[in-house]
Amino acid sequence: MHSQNRKNASSDLVHKSHEYIFTKLLCRETMPASELLIYAELLPNIRQISIVAELDTPSDATTTVKLAAEGRQVVLHHNGKDTVLPLPGQVAPQAHIQALPIARKDLTYRLPLAGAFQRADVDDAQSISAPWSAQDLIPGAQFTCRKCNSAVIETGRIKEWRDLPSENWAEMMDFWHCHKPSDHGHSHTNDEHTDLESTKGYGANSMFTAQSGIGFVDLTSFLVMEILGIKKETRSCCTQNHGLFTDTNALYQKYCHNLLRRQLIMLTLFFGLRDDATICKSCKTTLGFPDPQKQGVRLLKWTLQHQASPTAPSPATPASHPPISSISSAQILAIMSSQCVSRIVLSPKIPNPTATNLSIWVLSPSLRYTSSLHNSDPSALITPPKTGILAMKILWESVSSARAQELIISESVEELLLPEEAICELKGILDESARYLPSGARKLQTWNVGLLGRYEGSG
Repeated sequence: MHSQNRKNASSDLVHKSHEYIFTKLLCRETMPASELLIYAELLPNIRQISIVAELDTPSDATTTVKLAAEGRQVVLHHNGKDTVLPLPGQVAPQAHIQALPIARKDLTYRLPLAGAFQRADVDDAQSISAPWSAQDLIPGAQFTCRKCNSAVIETGRIKEWRDLPSENWAEMMDFWHCHKPSDHGHSHTNDEHTDLESTKGYGANSMFTAQSGIGFVDLTSFLVMEILGIKKETRSCCTQNHGLFTDTNALYQKYCHNLLRRQLIMLTLFFGLRDDATICKSCKTTLGFPDPQKQGVRLLKWTLQHQASPTAPSPATPASHPPISSISSAQILAIMSSQCVSRIVLSPKIPNPTATNLSIWVLSPSLRYTSSLHNSDPSALITPPKTGILAMKILWESVSSARAQELIISESVEELLLPEEAICELKGILDESARYLPSGARKLQTWNVGLLGRYEGSG
C-alpha cells in the first residue's frame, strides 16, 4: 500500500510544470524566519520574475517595496532599514507593485520581464559546459592537490590540451568499429583519419590512449599518462554485487538489456567499479582512478587547483579551484541530454551498503536567481553576477543503498557513479543552498529542494 501511494505521488508530481511547482512552494505555510530574506527567480518560460520576501517581524504601515535602477533592483524598506536585491533580469517599466498587506511576514510578487524573448534563455538551458575545457587551459599549466597544494601536474609537463569526445560519441564510435561497412573505393584517405586523430585525439579507425605531453579533457576529468605527483593505491572493495548483473529472476529479465546499457554508460563516465585509486603522494587524498583501457590515469577536476602562476602561489596570484557543483551539474546535464531522463541516483563508485546515496530529480535544468543572503552573509560561496546566478533547481533525498538499487531498476532513472566523498560534498552543497530559498520553498512533499550552481564561462 505504501509503495503504491508513493508511486501515485511520484506520477502526479512528474506532470507538474516548473512554474506550477514554484507557485505551490511559495504558497505553502512559511516557517518563522530568523532574518530578513529576499529571493528572486527568473521564470523564462512565462517571462516573469518571481520575488519573495520573508520578514523578521510582521509588516507595518512603514514597510514598502519598490523597484530601482530601471527595474534591475528591488528595494525593501522595513524596520527603518533598506535591503537592496539585484534582480536576475530587468522588470518591465510598466510593472506595478501592489500595496503591501499589513501584519504579514511573507510577501510575494510576480512581475513581467522587460524586452522581447532572448535567445540566451534557450542557450542557457541547452548548453553543457564545465570549467577547464581544453580551450581554457594553456600549455604548461600547473595543477596541485586542492587539499595540500602539492604539485600533481608540474609546470611544463602538459604541452597540449585536447577535448575528449562526449560519452555519446564514444558509444557511436564503438558501434562503428563493430559494424562499419567495407571500405571499398571510399574516398576517405589515411591522411584524413590521421589528421582527425592528431587534432582531436580520436579517429574512426583507432581508439585514443593517453599520450606523453598531452592532457585529454572531458567534463569531469583529465586523462594523462603517469605523472610524478601521484601514486596508485589498491583498496578493498565491498563484496556487495551492486545489483547489476546477478539478477536472473524472471521478474527482472525484461530489465537486463536496459541495465547492461546503463552499466556501459557508467563505465564510460566513471571507468568502472575499481578498487584502485590514484592518490596524492603527499596527503593521500584520492585524486582520481587508473584507466588501463586508455593506458593512463583520470584526475578528477574537483580534486585539483590550477595555479595562475608557475611560481609559488601568493595572495596576488590565487589558485583557481571551481566548485564541484559546477562540474557535477554539467555531468548531470549530459546524462539528461543523452538518456532523456530527469531523475538520477548518485551512488558510490565502490559499492558500500552503508554509504550515502542521493536520489535527485531535476526540477529545472536552467534558472537564474538572486538572494539577499549573498549580499549580507560573508560565508556565502558565490558572488552573484549582474544577471543572477545560473543554477539547476533540484529535488533530492538521501536513500539507502537498497532503495537506490530499486530506483535504478526503473527505466526512467539513471545511475551516476561518484566517489563517496564527492557525494557527501554534493549533499552538503544542496543542504546549504536551501538557505538562499524562502523557508516555505525548501521542501516539497518528502523531497528537499536545493540549488546546484552551473558553470558559466566568462565569454
